[in-house]
Amino acid sequence: MKAAVVHGVNDIRIEEYPDPEAGPGEVVVKTRVAGICATDIKTLLGQGIPKDLPTILGHEVVGEIAETGAGVQDFAPGDRVGVYPIAVCGQCRYCRQGRHNLCEDEFGLGHGIEGGFAEYVRLPRRIVDIGGVVRLDDDFAFED
Repeated sequence: MKAAVVHGVNDIRIEEYPDPEAGPGEVVVKTRVAGICATDIKTLLGQGIPKDLPTILGHEVVGEIAETGAGVQDFAPGDRVGVYPIAVCGQCRYCRQGRHNLCEDEFGLGHGIEGGFAEYVRLPRRIVDIGGVVRLDDDFAFED
C-alpha cells in the first residue's frame, strides 16, 4: 500500500509500505478520508516526534472495513466506519471510572501504532473492544 511515512523531523515520504493484517479481535479499515490536525503538524515540526520511526501519522480517520479478525462479529467488509484513535487499557483506575482520556497506559494511531495517512489502517483489539469503531450510515458521503 502507499503511505505517508514519517522518518524524522520535517521528513515525511510517500512510499510503499506493507499492508496491515487483522489479528484476532482487530479490524483493518480502508482509509477514505484522514484529517490533518495541529497534532500532526506539531509532530512533523519536532514537538512530540514518535519514538518508533519510521511510522505513519494520522488519527482522524473514516473509511470502510476491509478485513475483520477472528472473533469480530459487529462489523463486516464494506461497513462504513469512523474511528476513535486512542487505545486505552480498560484496566487502570481511570478507565474503570470511565475516564478513558486519562488512561495510564494509552497509545494511539500515529503514536504507538501506525495511523491513517495510508491506504489501510489496522485497529487493535483495544480500540475495537471499547467501541472505538463506529458504524456510519450507508449513505454517509466521504466527500463531505
